Amino acid sequence: DDLIGKLATRYEFSDDFAVRGALSTGFRAPSLQQSGYTAFTTNLGSDGTLTQSFTANTGTAFPSALGVDSLELETSTNYSAGFVYDVTSELSLTVDFYRVEIEDRITLGSLLSADDVSFSSEAVAALQATGAVQANYFSNSVDSTTQGVDIIASYRTEVEGGNLGVTFAGNLNDTKIDSVNAEDGIPEAVAFDDLQRSFFTDGQPSERATLTFDYERDAYTSTIRFNYFGETDVKYFGNDHISLPGELSPTGSFKPTSTVESAVLVDLNVSYQINDMFALSVGADNVFDETPDELGDDEVLNFITNGAFKYPVRALPYGFDGRTYYAKVS
Repeated sequence: DDLIGKLATRYEFSDDFAVRGALSTGFRAPSLQQSGYTAFTTNLGSDGTLTQSFTANTGTAFPSALGVDSLELETSTNYSAGFVYDVTSELSLTVDFYRVEIEDRITLGSLLSADDVSFSSEAVAALQATGAVQANYFSNSVDSTTQGVDIIASYRTEVEGGNLGVTFAGNLNDTKIDSVNAEDGIPEAVAFDDLQRSFFTDGQPSERATLTFDYERDAYTSTIRFNYFGETDVKYFGNDHISLPGELSPTGSFKPTSTVESAVLVDLNVSYQINDMFALSVGADNVFDETPDELGDDEVLNFITNGAFKYPVRALPYGFDGRTYYAKVS
């Protein structure tokens, strides 16, 4: 259990402008999956070959040998400050800055081989007892801080006998690792290695935005939305993860990381209110069929799979399914 609280305040300088702020604490208990999940899988080893892997649940022999006997609560401290400004009767703007400090954050560790845990004979024996070549587990491995800003601007007006709404929502964020929680005698790289660090800090866009236009007239409603996703760049399946000699690449070298480029996806929807009970909607998501850049000859994942994968497989904020259509009655 944990004691949490929240303090919030707001001050209005005028009918059109106000500032606000909040300070709160929170906690999150380990999920059932984090506490009890266990499985054998087949994964890529550091040399690019397929090896049997095992995810051990907390408290069993392998994580216990590395100092993880149980999962503790995640705790957080949250700060925010911002303002609300009604620029005109049609245009409003909100800006909020935030900072979230999380202690004992639960993560799934990287797969560890016998060589990785050779400093502990107990851990080596526990790994061998599973019959797997490598294993991982959940732990309260890291303390982190995420800070950023949310911006929302809304505009509404009448156009040609209908109501037009324009909304911009944007987010800038940055996540940093404050400390790694490793027990005495356990290397930090075992508790939280460079592979995890890259995914933790750069596996999600640091910029995200939407621009939405919606128009209502009589029984019709139409919406067009532009979705912007910033770039991600992680070590998974880059040469920093699976090291290959450059002469194997037609370009003379392999990319050290796996990058998914920034992109704008466009969604379109048109609805008709048939009666008081039913509405018909048709539309398309990702109208222009935007996907990540295909893997090139200088991509490790392309080489080790002999071209079996068309796109990167990690840190894909907008996926690779491309355009989809739908129709529904609700």
